[in-house]
Amino acid sequence: MKRNSIIRLGLLLLAGMIVLPSCSTKRQERQYHAADTFTAYVATDIHYFAPELMDDGPAFRKYVDTGDSKQLELMDDIMQAFIRDISLNKPELLIVSGDVSNNGERKSHEQLASMFQQMEELGTQVYVIPGNHDILNPWSSQFKGDKQVKADYVTPEQFSEIYKAFGYDEAVSRDSKTLSYMAAPAPHVRLLMLDTCLYRSNERLRKPELTGIIPSSTQRWIREVVKEARKEGADVLPVMHHNLLSHNDLSGKEYQIINHQEIVSLFQELNLPLVLSGHVHLQHISATDEAVAEESSSSSTIYDVATSALSVYPHQYGFLRHDAKERSWKYFTVPVEVEKWAKHTGVEDNRLLSFNPYAKQYFEDFTRRMVREELLLEHYSHDEIESMSEFMVQINNDYFAGKPIANREQLLLSDAYELWTKAKPSYLKGYVVSMLQPYKHAHNEFMMKIEK
Repeated sequence: MKRNSIIRLGLLLLAGMIVLPSCSTKRQERQYHAADTFTAYVATDIHYFAPELMDDGPAFRKYVDTGDSKQLELMDDIMQAFIRDISLNKPELLIVSGDVSNNGERKSHEQLASMFQQMEELGTQVYVIPGNHDILNPWSSQFKGDKQVKADYVTPEQFSEIYKAFGYDEAVSRDSKTLSYMAAPAPHVRLLMLDTCLYRSNERLRKPELTGIIPSSTQRWIREVVKEARKEGADVLPVMHHNLLSHNDLSGKEYQIINHQEIVSLFQELNLPLVLSGHVHLQHISATDEAVAEESSSSSTIYDVATSALSVYPHQYGFLRHDAKERSWKYFTVPVEVEKWAKHTGVEDNRLLSFNPYAKQYFEDFTRRMVREELLLEHYSHDEIESMSEFMVQINNDYFAGKPIANREQLLLSDAYELWTKAKPSYLKGYVVSMLQPYKHAHNEFMMKIEK
């Protein structure tokens, strides 16, 4: 199996440096969108692809079949279902941590922005930062029959213009070198929305950059805005696309920001114990000292909560509750209610009316196909390939959802696992072994109190 096919389930694009005017607003002029106790939804890696850029021709079918399991064809419907979830539950905020578009297509950005506008009209304020797929992406394309042709992408300036109503206009401060900004959604809560991407290298590399960075100039800005927030008695929640901490022993470091050790030290110094990220498409929570996640944080412990890709099974998002009195953060995952939306709107597409089993089967078929392609290169019998493939399918479902692997002890005693342990070293074998490591804490729920 290709490295990018299973654990990555999606590559990323670069985030470059641009000069933007910093801005701030006086505290008395601020209009807060929430009280200090509020609910926020957390979504990442939407990878929205404008429907008019797709067709059912051979080029698009090949693109999907050899892709990374994203539900590109149904992402418009998934987003409509997500809007309905928001209309019913009315969270005060939606935090979106990058890779909002498939590959940075301007039309995809513009149409997704119109969906965010619908959410804001329902009373939910949206805050967006870019991911590595979103800006100056040379992979930006559309499909016409047997051809995949270039589509217009967006520049950093265009990104902040398209999403100006979703964080940039509300910013109390903006970094002068990146698309990072500080927002004040509540009187004593600040969102530190960090642009960690390296998109200026994309054209030269002819692909999106996988890793990211927080440059020294942005670090100086972070110190300044966090200092101001502390003066106002506010807690600060950093949000970034790339991971601060590793979320997989095998390849997790490739998804971290390059200078992660430096930023860990900075966040420890500033007492920023909780970070929201995405990028890996997994639901996973890492800690600097792997402490039990339910315990109160110390000044040296940092938790990085990587939320599942909304575009990938199990198509879930984070539910984040902040309690001002307790100074606590509670997080758990929730699946988008696609089936309920489909029945409510009267659609006739059986993929949507039975979305849960369909999406699960889609993800499993992708996993099966990728595993078989790699194992066919080795000297395994048909039955051995089937056994090893089904083993991978079973554990991969739980792993991506952030759940403990079901029946783990029995699986470790199975013939299929023995085949994997005897296989020659490969990325795929390492990935299987890494998924079966015992969980030290839950990855789909989290609670933390900030030390006073």
